Amino acid sequence: MTSMNLAELRERLAYLDLLNAFHQEILKVIRIYTSSEHFSTERGLQEIVNFIQKKFDIYIVDILLLDEFSRDLVLYVYAGREPLDPAMKNLRIQLDEGISGDCAKAGEPVICNDVATEPRFISGPFPKTKAEMCIPIRIRSRVVGVLDLQHDEKNRFASEVVQVMEQVAMSVGFMLENKKLYDDLRAHNETLEKRVEDKVAELKKSEERYRAIVEHAADPIFITELTGRIGWGNKAAQALIGYDAAELGAVTLSTIVKKGFMHPVYNAIREAREGQAIRAIQVELVTKRGEERTVEFSCIAIKENGEYTGLEITTRDITDKIVIEKLKKNYMKSLEEAVVSRTSEIKDTQRAAILAIANLAESIDDDTGGHIQRIQLYSKVLGNELRRQPKFKETITEEYVEMLHDLSPLHDLGKVGIRDYILQKTDKLTHEEFEKMKEHTIIGARALRMAGEMIRRESIFAIGEMIAKYHHEKWDGTGYPIESINGEQRPLKGEEIPLCARIVALADVYDALTSKRPYKLPFPHEKARDMILTQSGKHFDPDCVQAFVRCEKEFMEIREMFPDNIALPEGKPFELPARDRA
Repeated sequence: MTSMNLAELRERLAYLDLLNAFHQEILKVIRIYTSSEHFSTERGLQEIVNFIQKKFDIYIVDILLLDEFSRDLVLYVYAGREPLDPAMKNLRIQLDEGISGDCAKAGEPVICNDVATEPRFISGPFPKTKAEMCIPIRIRSRVVGVLDLQHDEKNRFASEVVQVMEQVAMSVGFMLENKKLYDDLRAHNETLEKRVEDKVAELKKSEERYRAIVEHAADPIFITELTGRIGWGNKAAQALIGYDAAELGAVTLSTIVKKGFMHPVYNAIREAREGQAIRAIQVELVTKRGEERTVEFSCIAIKENGEYTGLEITTRDITDKIVIEKLKKNYMKSLEEAVVSRTSEIKDTQRAAILAIANLAESIDDDTGGHIQRIQLYSKVLGNELRRQPKFKETITEEYVEMLHDLSPLHDLGKVGIRDYILQKTDKLTHEEFEKMKEHTIIGARALRMAGEMIRRESIFAIGEMIAKYHHEKWDGTGYPIESINGEQRPLKGEEIPLCARIVALADVYDALTSKRPYKLPFPHEKARDMILTQSGKHFDPDCVQAFVRCEKEFMEIREMFPDNIALPEGKPFELPARDRA
């Protein structure tokens, strides 16, 4: 090592010693001010910036604190070679302004050894500033201000200085936190002392009046020592626990309070002795005869000559009230169970009636077998699958799926109003016959609306009405029936079609494709699926088609669970009937 290097090392060590000594001096200043009874935050911070400015001969040192309301940095203390312009005493800097504002906003130190190269630098009232360093001041993890150092020479803020100033900023934050804690604690103590003094004065003032009325008070009242020994009890208290006035001197709270309730009693006593307001707590007592009584227990501390000498305990016997509440609770539970049971019976009755009506409607057509059960389960499977998608999370509830399952069999209820020769015709329907067939959607919807109005519960059949009316509408607007839309007479299309009808439409078509009839064989599942896929965005809602694809395995299982019961002509190949081709 050369002599030049050794000299540099010695100079550096001396510089580090200087920085360490400086930090110790700062800590000494903070200890002096935080230990003083007349400690002032402004005075302490002013001493710190004065010390930093003189020790390092820095152009300007200031501390800006964050205004909690405006969220601006406000100049709090200042030290520099030049006197502060009086107009700058109310200096405010926004969090997105200048180097100091950026430091407070980011919560990270900002060091600029040449402000001419820093676009964030704002040329303010200190034109000689060539370099600036800002260190955030924190209380715990929250930024509350900035330690700002400005120099009139470039490249004056070495890394060692930065580290020391970070420690200084940390110490300033600690000093501010201590000051706040000290002020809060002093205010709390003053409030507590005032409350206790007021309470004692109130007790002394009313002592004679209390003595005159408590003896005959309706509620049991006890006076106890701080140890819990009962010294006195009014007539109601003696009647409650079964001890007369002569016997009370040998009785303690632990004698009459049931095991398991002493802990909350002692907590209440402790809080009362601390001058806190005590809310009534529920406690069980054991009388001299061994009977258990439930009471509301509250107490206040008795203070004499500035010291707590005992407790005034007030109780209220609520045994009968508790018994009544338990009986009421049991009754309400039984009533709720009865309501649930009755509601379940009503729902079962409604389902039975719906299935009976649906079976009647289906019996008119040749479509027999498990069609009703399959439609119910297909619709439920699609509803539950769509419910998992965010798009339908708010629309499709558990109750919605349940009603979809229960009311979907009524989709062709209106066929009871269509002539049998049209329903059972195997040839292609004429234009007039097809127009007549379309009316079954209106007939079914009207019947369900009337049913809802008759029982004054339209909402029960609302979904069924929409299914019956709109399950032949198509996504591209080529279905039926025709509605008046903004003055235009046309079928519904897209999301104009109620969601429940879009779901049942797919379930109904799938069942028709995969079902056997006296005049045809069923499509296999794969063929039916492909046909439905080709109609996505045309006949069917694309979301319903995608849901169908995701749960097609469940469709196949339902198909097998409820098969058709019609015998097929042997050897007859599948052929779509002329009426269906229409």
